[in-house]
Amino acid sequence: MRKLVLLVSFLMIACAGQARASGDLGCIPDIKAFHTSFSGCENMALIAPSNDTRANLALLMLDLHERVGQPLTTPPGSEYYNWPKNDWAWPSDWQSFAAFLSPVPAPAGDDDQSGMDTEGEGTICISDQTGADGFINAVGSDSSIDQAEKDALTDARKNVHCKTDTKQGDTAPTLPTLTVHSPAATEFAAYLAAVNKFYGADRLDPAGFTALKTANQVWVKEAAIYMEARVKLLGALQTGLSDYGDVDLKQADKTKAGEAAEALKAYLDAYPAGTYANSARGLLRRAYWLLGDVAAQLAAYNDQINEVPKAVQGLDIADLVEEIDAKLPEEAYKNPKADPLLVAIELLRDMRPGSEDDADAKKMTAADLEAVKEVFKDKPELYTYLQAALAYFVQHDNKAVLALLPEAKLPAQLNYLQFSTAMLRAAASNDAKAFADIIAAAGSPLQRGNAEMAWAMAQERAGNLDAVFAADTPVTSALIRTRLLEYAAGPGLLRRQALSGSTSPPERAVTLYTLLYRDLTQGAYASFVDDVKMVPPSAANAKNDDYGKLGTSPPLKDYLWDGKGEGFDCPAIAGIAAKLAAAPKDPHQLLCLGEFLRLNLGDDFELATAPDKDTLGGAGLKFPGKSLVRQDIYQQVMADAKAGADDKAFALYRAVECYASVGDNHCGGKDVDKSVRKGWFNRLKKEFGKTKWAGEAKYYY
Repeated sequence: MRKLVLLVSFLMIACAGQARASGDLGCIPDIKAFHTSFSGCENMALIAPSNDTRANLALLMLDLHERVGQPLTTPPGSEYYNWPKNDWAWPSDWQSFAAFLSPVPAPAGDDDQSGMDTEGEGTICISDQTGADGFINAVGSDSSIDQAEKDALTDARKNVHCKTDTKQGDTAPTLPTLTVHSPAATEFAAYLAAVNKFYGADRLDPAGFTALKTANQVWVKEAAIYMEARVKLLGALQTGLSDYGDVDLKQADKTKAGEAAEALKAYLDAYPAGTYANSARGLLRRAYWLLGDVAAQLAAYNDQINEVPKAVQGLDIADLVEEIDAKLPEEAYKNPKADPLLVAIELLRDMRPGSEDDADAKKMTAADLEAVKEVFKDKPELYTYLQAALAYFVQHDNKAVLALLPEAKLPAQLNYLQFSTAMLRAAASNDAKAFADIIAAAGSPLQRGNAEMAWAMAQERAGNLDAVFAADTPVTSALIRTRLLEYAAGPGLLRRQALSGSTSPPERAVTLYTLLYRDLTQGAYASFVDDVKMVPPSAANAKNDDYGKLGTSPPLKDYLWDGKGEGFDCPAIAGIAAKLAAAPKDPHQLLCLGEFLRLNLGDDFELATAPDKDTLGGAGLKFPGKSLVRQDIYQQVMADAKAGADDKAFALYRAVECYASVGDNHCGGKDVDKSVRKGWFNRLKKEFGKTKWAGEAKYYY
């Protein structure tokens, strides 16, 4: 079932009406180590209020089942979400986070036959293949059946095909005539007829399975008892299922749901470790959901949290977390009988700040935690962490955090609670060395990426950016390094990294691209003339990737621009820089620089906008000079008494076009009022009406 999680999770949110923590698709995370508010795309290894509650529960369950150090690969589906490949420092949406939990496919023969049908997602056909495999294996293992009967039964089962849409009155597809004589083969044949009807005609009639509940063939008997219960649950669901596959619990048949629950309990009583035990437990939880039996739901989830099988990596954890989030009502998390992990994730959720519009939102207090202390009597470390989280994220009291979390030697490999505890202490003490120690003890790449982000931000804030790029740096995240080079580094660091033989080719390319951009936009024109010599001639034929303008292979060919544009005469970019180095206010060359920026980098170029100050790279650019944007160039030339008429006309034309076509400024700089833009347009038409540019201008915006 794992393969469906990424596709189904959104549907689960929509149909259940109670998914409590999701903002899953199409979000962009803040790039930092510690988050407070919930956005839906900032899940990290740190157990925190900002995480999706599903992520927090998954992390705590990884600890509970000792799976912290499981191997990782690139999350499947990451190309569709927000998780860059092979870099675990980036905050992610839930889908990518769930993919992290399941880096391996479900093992062959997964016994979960429940499908998604009783949740209102997917169809019963999900179990067709595994059901066929089970049937064929059971037939092959029964020594009382001769080979001819085995071949006939096997061939017949292969001819059963699931129909995704059956209607009342459909008849079961005709199977080959079976000639069997042994008692076991006869029971297998009867089971096959029931399955054929189930998959191909009437999946709400349990009669065929009911008749086999007393079968002598052990596999047939167990499968029939399970299938009868499954069919009853489908019947309970049927009245509440819409044409779109969602479920209206008020319309579900409570009587049939109760009968299904009893049938599933009977199966589990008879086969507590049976072939379909995991599936039956899942179906029983869904029966409780249809019944609205919150107490039974809670008890079942408490058991499942603690008994989730250890054999299947993170597969079952991701699925179980999805199910709990979609199915367990909110009040259950506050029930004193709820598992401590459920109570903990709800408390963390309550630590989120209220919306800006909700000035009267109640903040969590220490008394709120004290009221549920007894729930954590067997998990004192978790309770202490919740106290520290309250102090750090809600009360912003670093002294209280340090008092709750005294300094202690880290274990050789941290679990997620230990990691989170150490991270809060390091943050409260503002101790970069503590973050380095956490990196060394990280129990998973996800932890390491989070700690690397914290350490790098601490070094950036301390003005020690060079440490991130030193030979002994603990930072392995290419994305952390790239972001700091793009938004924080000064010319010295950029030039060293561009020239260093130890710099990886992708990082060197990004570094050189950034250095050349900063040279031009920070006024270091003479430096550009020298630095551009590092662009290899082969860059002229290189292809850009699709990850923004820069990505891992930025188009250095931009800096080989020959000056040809759209009717405005310019030298090549190296010539423009050389002329500006000699005369920084040369109006024509400034306009040519503007054309280079417009034609090669385009509007909204990522390096033109500084990151938020509380994110990585937001401590301030270390490159001297004032950043120059296109609107600044146009206004400067407009005001230059020495500028020629054609240059002034072009400056006015381009300044007006900065606001095409809906009045939004896409040239950078401070926005100007529409009346000012109208004045530019009128001046162009009145003073420079005979120029080409006055003829090009049709409107002001």
